[in-house]
Parts: sequence; structure tokens; C-alpha cells
Amino acid sequence: WQNAVDALEKAHLLAKSGDLYHRFFLAMAYWQLHEVEKARLCFQEALAHWHEKKRNSKQLTRFRDEAQELLGLAAKDPESLLVEHYGQVIKRDSKNWQAYRKRGDLFCEAEQWAKAMADYTEALQGGPQDGYLFNARSNCHYKLGKYEAAIEDSNKAIELEPRSSWYIQRANALTRLSRYEEAIADCNRALELDPKNANAMVARSWARERQGEYQAAVAEIAAALKLRPSLS
Repeated sequence: WQNAVDALEKAHLLAKSGDLYHRFFLAMAYWQLHEVEKARLCFQEALAHWHEKKRNSKQLTRFRDEAQELLGLAAKDPESLLVEHYGQVIKRDSKNWQAYRKRGDLFCEAEQWAKAMADYTEALQGGPQDGYLFNARSNCHYKLGKYEAAIEDSNKAIELEPRSSWYIQRANALTRLSRYEEAIADCNRALELDPKNANAMVARSWARERQGEYQAAVAEIAAALKLRPSLS
């Protein structure tokens, strides 16, 4: 097993692609050598890489499952293991804003909005003023019913980098506060940036419907369905 570890570590140093999937194998090799901490660290690194790249390869999933079972982690879902991993990274380096961001994304996927919002706040305090982070935190505020706070963070995101999806995020919060004309204006800006954005049409339809403009709302939905039939 030591020869396997040496070969895999050498491959890691020589790799130029940035892929860390071979660390699933390295984790299993370290486990066979009873180096438990190294095995778990390698597994966590590979798992984080696998999740970040969103690879759905059946072969990679099988490698992940085999390593997870060997390390005695089969009872835990991959997302929980990743939350633990980033928690350990943060424990070692409390200023690692990227770890906060990635854990925040995991909390969002699990719809744990308050925890996600706290992590995005930490990331913004320790890292750059990033539009993605402001928009992600805006979404958390929105899900928690804090629409004014959602708008404030959307404002910051849009100031840094106007994106169609970020205008839509703000439009939905504005609609919740009955600020329909402002919401429609944001949807218009989103469509200027991305004329085929069906989500912007849906958001504008919702604002029009809340205004009582039912025919215009139906026409918006019909246009959105032409672009994306799956909305039905």
C-alpha cells in the first residue's frame, strides 16, 4: 500500500488538470496503512472537488461510494460530510472566506437559510466585496421573509456587476413589498441583458398580476412558456 500512496502522491504533484479524483484512491490507500486522518483528509478534498465540479459520472460516484464505505462514512450523506469538511477548514483558518462561501452554498442547497446567511456574511467580512455573495445573501433574506434586507443586498450585487438573475432577485423582493413598478423596471433591465430570460418574464407576470393587470400577466406567462416549455 505504501507504493500505491507514493505513486498517487507523485501523480498529484504532476497533475496539471487540477482534478483531485485520484484522492479517492489515495484515501483508501492511506486507510489500508491505518493513517486515518490522512485518509479522511484526502477523501474530503476529493469530495469537495467532486461537488464543486458537479460531475455526475457513474464511475466517479462509484469510486466515491467505495471510499466512503471503506472509511466507515457510509451512514452520512455527502453534503453532511462536506459541511463537516468546511467546518474543519474554518476551524484551522477562521479567515478562509472561500470555505464560508462553499459551506453557505451547501446550507442553501439544504434550505438552511439562516446558517447560509451567516456564512455568506462571514465570507463578505473576510473576503472581497463579491456580487455573488451579496446576491446569495439576498436570496437568504428573501427566503426568510426579510424583503427590505434582500433588496439592500441585491442593490450591492447589482452595483458590483449587473446580471439579469440579480435584477430578477430584486424584482421578486420588490413585488413582495407591493412596489410593482420598480419590480417591472427590474424585469425590463434583466431582459435587456438577456432577452430570452424566461424567469424575468415570469417575475414580471407576477408583478402585473399583483397589480391587477391579468391579461398582461397571462401574456407574459405565454411568452415565457414559448421560451421554456418546462415551466408548465
